[in-house]
Amino acid sequence: MRPSTIGRLALPILFVLLGVNCGDVYRPVALPIPGASPSPAPVGHVSAISTNGRLTSPPNQFLNSGSFSRIDVAGDSVVSAAPIGLAPVHAALTTSGRLYVANSGDDTVFASPVTTIQGTTINLVQLCDSLGCPPITPVFVHSTEANRMYVADAGNGTISVIDTSANVVVNTFAVAPANVGNPLPLPDRVSQPVALAELPNGSKIYSANQGTNSVTSLNTQDGSINRVIPLAAAPVWMVANVDNIHVYVLDSADTISVIDATTDSIVSSVSAGSSGSNLNHLVYEPVMNRVYATDANSVPPALALFDVASQGNLPNSTLVPHGPGKAPIVAAPGSACASAPVPTSVTVLGDGSRAYVASYQDDGTQICTQATVVDTGTGLVTKTIPVSQTALSPSIVAQTNCDLSRFRVYAASSLGGTNSNFKVYVSQCDAGTVGIIDAFSLGTGPNPHPADWFAGWLPSPVSSFPSSQVSITGISAPQVQSCPAATPASVTYSYSLLSGPALQPGMTVYVTGMKNSANDGAFPITAATASSFTVNNSCPAADSSAQSANGSVIPPQNPVFLVPGS
Repeated sequence: MRPSTIGRLALPILFVLLGVNCGDVYRPVALPIPGASPSPAPVGHVSAISTNGRLTSPPNQFLNSGSFSRIDVAGDSVVSAAPIGLAPVHAALTTSGRLYVANSGDDTVFASPVTTIQGTTINLVQLCDSLGCPPITPVFVHSTEANRMYVADAGNGTISVIDTSANVVVNTFAVAPANVGNPLPLPDRVSQPVALAELPNGSKIYSANQGTNSVTSLNTQDGSINRVIPLAAAPVWMVANVDNIHVYVLDSADTISVIDATTDSIVSSVSAGSSGSNLNHLVYEPVMNRVYATDANSVPPALALFDVASQGNLPNSTLVPHGPGKAPIVAAPGSACASAPVPTSVTVLGDGSRAYVASYQDDGTQICTQATVVDTGTGLVTKTIPVSQTALSPSIVAQTNCDLSRFRVYAASSLGGTNSNFKVYVSQCDAGTVGIIDAFSLGTGPNPHPADWFAGWLPSPVSSFPSSQVSITGISAPQVQSCPAATPASVTYSYSLLSGPALQPGMTVYVTGMKNSANDGAFPITAATASSFTVNNSCPAADSSAQSANGSVIPPQNPVFLVPGS
């Protein structure tokens, strides 16, 4: 793991007292203090969206505000972080670079300029009828405009329209014709819009309605409904082509339907795999003009690859398999988990050359995550990269609710184009970390490596979950030739657990009371067993003696989504 990553992982933390929202008083949530920006390499930023529990029944007693962390791609460091609201699930940027986050747990949207952590909480409009006022439940945000952000409200069947210059809701659109009203629509408890796709020219927006197996086409100017397009199964994701004419809709049967936006009708469809309980993900890649979809329910699971092709004299109106058509998703070499991988998301580098599929294996007592690299030219898998192995227990799952997350793992590429040095980031809900993959090779410097190299991970802000306390009884720390060492040394501590969850990789441990204070500090755990844990320390004191020291671990929040930006 690179020195720049580890050095910034062991940052002190700042406890930020959250404000009051809707009468609820939130407990303090600890957030890392930003480190200094490193020297440039690959450029841009990635925003990581993390939850701190979810709304469940019975209620999760540890539910608290989630957060966003802004990661500097140049040095893999968290440069800012902020609380954002309850149960955040999805985020997007406007074309002007402002970040918006859908908070499904408190019916709000958080807005922040990407360059600062100063944010605004936007209250969405509640709709009521004779049956009461259903929750709004925002689950998706999307825009191709600079001054508008659209929000899919699954709870009341609407699309909220936010004016991003004032950060206020200026309109609420119904997705079902029967619920259109003036000045506000009637609540719609049936349609359940879960995804949006706006045409690049901003003229229309499409709503994927999971509850009615349909897609609604709306005019963005006034919210008028052009047509409700029926599907054979519930839609789960959708994307628009850059041609302003075609929209690709993925449904729960893993069928992709192609909608012609000039007629708002389905002009073709193709199977991407098998139906099943695992939800899939879809991306459109404009450089090579391809569509990629995960196929989590087939045996083996796979990534489906399609070329966007012409149908008669209609360009981009159909999808044809690319190369072999499917790239199998298998467990990483040496994986400690035995179950089949579940692919949940796919991202493609900005030059279109490689796709990365994030997947996880759930063995009940542990989660193993990996990233599968696919050469988009040949359609063949070139590498499967292990990212993490995380121990599970029913009590921890009940706190994190990662089993309920839309994206238990999610992959996103840094921005760039031809000749860019790309990085791929993998959010891991259960591990509480964001994994880092260098897509480029590096021939010089302290850490030369080939392309598609796992470079380390970054922890999420700490959560409100119960902490772990350990008694440290021994240490194995090597002698380093210089301080700080060019490559951090692995230091292993022997311990016994006094209280709280078992230690696991990705947690940050705060060590105090060692015989030599150079071995005290805040360190990310790189490996752990029931009796020892290992960290990286760039300036340890050589020691192998018995100890009588203490360690504390505050569990991290759980990242569920990533948004790349410039």
